[in-house]
Amino acid sequence: MIEGDYHLRSEGWSWNPEGRSWTYDYMTSPCVDAGNPGTPPKKIEITQMFQVLYQYEPVSKITALQIFVNAGQKQEPSGFQGISYLSTWLSIGLPNRGKINHLMKLGSTFSWQVDGDFAVITVKSLTENLDETMELLSSVLKNPLVSNLRISEIKKQMEFALEILEDDSHLAMKFSLMNSFFKTPGYGGSVYGTKDTQKNIKRKHVLNFLSEHFTLKNMVFSVATDLEEEKLKKMFSRHFKDFPVGRPVKTVSIKTEIPEIKEIVIKRETDEVLLAYGFPVPAVSNKKDYCLAMMLEILTGIGVGSRLWEIREDKNLAYTAESELMRMKDAGILALYVKTSPKQLNQAALALEDIIKKLRESGITKDELDVTKEYSKGELMRHTETKHSRSLYIALFESYGLGYDFIVKIFDRIDSVTLREMNDFITATFNPAHQVKVIIGPDSK
Repeated sequence: MIEGDYHLRSEGWSWNPEGRSWTYDYMTSPCVDAGNPGTPPKKIEITQMFQVLYQYEPVSKITALQIFVNAGQKQEPSGFQGISYLSTWLSIGLPNRGKINHLMKLGSTFSWQVDGDFAVITVKSLTENLDETMELLSSVLKNPLVSNLRISEIKKQMEFALEILEDDSHLAMKFSLMNSFFKTPGYGGSVYGTKDTQKNIKRKHVLNFLSEHFTLKNMVFSVATDLEEEKLKKMFSRHFKDFPVGRPVKTVSIKTEIPEIKEIVIKRETDEVLLAYGFPVPAVSNKKDYCLAMMLEILTGIGVGSRLWEIREDKNLAYTAESELMRMKDAGILALYVKTSPKQLNQAALALEDIIKKLRESGITKDELDVTKEYSKGELMRHTETKHSRSLYIALFESYGLGYDFIVKIFDRIDSVTLREMNDFITATFNPAHQVKVIIGPDSK
């Protein structure tokens, strides 16, 4: 039986002991309507120039808001890497202790993250305190405090974060693969930039970046809440009525490039070795490609029963054996990796290479495809269980161009994948000419 038994049973799944498989009940699953009983997500108009993605879920008295801003790493000017992270921090940084204390008393939180495509602002609030929370949010978004002192302090935090990243083998593996497959700046490198690029960022550059990108034309708002639609519309209208509309910024497309160097070795004096094989996957250009890449990640190394599981459990050659899909709008990378001891590195490498070869040459069976489909649905339900995660996925799908309602259609897309499509995708992905190997750790001798 797979991990998360209780969770799956409570989310519309039942275990079939005879078939040793999970069965999904579409009538009871909350994923049918993108959440607990309520309405599917919809797009509501606040003004002619301003729309919000809205998902009504009355069970919990909590509201989650996501704001996707077209201000990711690929929007950063050359030589100014890190400006997106710095600007996003300043965009929601409350200007004084009084407002910070007020936000804490409300029980609300502001947070942010940046990736290659987007800057994402997340707000969580008790619905009864949402109006005051929105007032704080809109006030700082419209008039962020951008001072030389604040910029200097944030840069110090970013430099400290860079030092931490240097000691993280998993992040080093991800950066190595990103930098290998993406030669154009935007998807490679750290969101913190480098010490040199941070020095280039001045107050005027931050102000220009904020005024150009943090406008309604470059934002996607997504809300999951128990607040009724009309009340939410009035709240948004009140707090964002004079927010800058702006113009859509030009988006640069980034393509995967197959690197000439196929093996990256990073020496570190650690007790374990991280070994990874990375492969490019297609852009999020259509819904089927999105599902195929997600299913391949789950098939290869997510949870019990995945192909990599035998390296850890059956052969006892690794502490960790997993796969990770690094997905961006224009492209993605699938990494299959293990963490093992230096003495077992060669055996683990052979075992991992053998799994990749068998998948490429023989594919999977119909039964394995069916199991993969069920596991994929289970992972989606797990990742869209909370209002925070549902609002995030709704905004993400809209920003990717897949449509906000993809969250209620994705199960049908998964079910429509044929065995031939899956095996063709596996063969194309695991092309040996596209493979990059990464080894991080001490010498294996």
